[in-house]
Amino acid sequence: MQAVSGWNLSSDKKVLTKTFSANVNTNVTIKDLLGNASTINVAINNIDKTVPEATVEYSTTSQTSNNVVVTIKANEKIVSLEGWTLSSDGLTLTKTFSENATETVTIRDLAGNYKTVSVIVANII
Repeated sequence: MQAVSGWNLSSDKKVLTKTFSANVNTNVTIKDLLGNASTINVAINNIDKTVPEATVEYSTTSQTSNNVVVTIKANEKIVSLEGWTLSSDGLTLTKTFSENATETVTIRDLAGNYKTVSVIVANII
């Protein structure tokens, strides 16, 4: 096959490669050595570089002698985290605290993008 601008042609002239850093939907025309052309569609829609957004909620922020349940809700599916329970839909982490604690929690989406959130339980008496 013939070289295509912006693409890498293998030494045996049988494989074209290109690295994409963002989603794209484009047509590429390739030609054999005799000039016969064929157009293929390149559709990449699985590149995710967006950091997940998250909110932290507490079962109570008032003084209590009971446990406090902390819920971290994300706007996209996240991976499980040791010590936390991940919901079946993959959007929510929960943890029950029986004493006051401060944690920095790093949540990761399925593509590996991450965000840290602070969890502060300071109302258990």
